[in-house]
Amino acid sequence: MEDFVNTYKDNLMLKFRSSIPNATEDDTQLYLYMALGFSPRAISIFMKKSVDAVYNLKSRLRHKIIKSNSQYIEILLGVL
Repeated sequence: MEDFVNTYKDNLMLKFRSSIPNATEDDTQLYLYMALGFSPRAISIFMKKSVDAVYNLKSRLRHKIIKSNSQYIEILLGVL
């Protein structure tokens, strides 16, 4: 799936990984699923977490992206 996002969304996952090197596995999975357009409900099923937990992860990930010094902040936030 990550290759698909990189191929069809201008290397978005590569930009994410290089911009947020301290991202957890949950952060990376969440971002990938969001980039693919899945709903929070679907993501909660894939990640085996509650919908509330997905929203909390999304909020924390948003803050990590904002705090990064990446040149891609706006592109990365566009997915969330």
